Amino acid sequence: VSYLSATTLMCKLVGIVCTIGAGLSVGREGPFVHVSCCVAFLLAGQAIRSSPRHLAAVLRAAAAAGVAFTFGAPIGGLLFAAEASV
Repeated sequence: VSYLSATTLMCKLVGIVCTIGAGLSVGREGPFVHVSCCVAFLLAGQAIRSSPRHLAAVLRAAAAAGVAFTFGAPIGGLLFAAEASV
């Protein structure tokens, strides 16, 4: 999946650092969720990637971690992942 590749991760990280560092008014939630999903996808083994059900669960957990990190609200991350998966 190209939108979860290592190249996408590096570009997204550089973009986040430049954008937030420059003080531009952009949301932090979306980029951090995308970065956490890219990292989870890259760390997941081939066994998890071959099963769509397991991959979806790993990506939901990564999205929850990204939201929890962004807002400092772990329960909010859990609720976001539950809402996004329905």
